[in-house]
Amino acid sequence: MNGYQHAAFDIDYSVVDLTNNSTDVTTSATLVRGVYLNSTLTAACVIQDSSTAVFTIPSAAAAGTYIPLGDAFFKTGLTVNPGDSETGSLTILYKQRV
Repeated sequence: MNGYQHAAFDIDYSVVDLTNNSTDVTTSATLVRGVYLNSTLTAACVIQDSSTAVFTIPSAAAAGTYIPLGDAFFKTGLTVNPGDSETGSLTILYKQRV
């Protein structure tokens, strides 16, 4: 298998629209590599293992910030729960268990 086939690239990403109150990125076991902020946060944003808060990104975190999460293991799914009236987006890097 050469380095250009899909299996060599096993980290996926999702651009999450923060105007939604909550977004389920995955609904099964997932390794979370990190989060990139595409816009400055106006309220805290919670990264959850389904409904359990795991990481909180503080309000006023700047656009362009990358937050490494070291392949954190989320047992039941990956949910992004931004603050009310949040705008913009973030990009989350992850690998879902198959």
